[in-house]
Amino acid sequence: MPAEYRENTASNFVRRLYYCVEGVTEIPQKELEFWVQALQEGDVTAAVLGQSFFFSRRKWSIPA
Repeated sequence: MPAEYRENTASNFVRRLYYCVEGVTEIPQKELEFWVQALQEGDVTAAVLGQSFFFSRRKWSIPA
């Protein structure tokens, strides 16, 4: 994991999800901003966001 992801911020939490679940280090800025704002405004909890990454259709290649 990149060292800069270790600081405990909402932004780095989202980066860690992308990195650990999807293996992605290049996150589109708009996606990052969207999830950070959702966390900060309480629209989603860290637990629910984490679950959405782990159980996403894209992760398991499940058709809609």
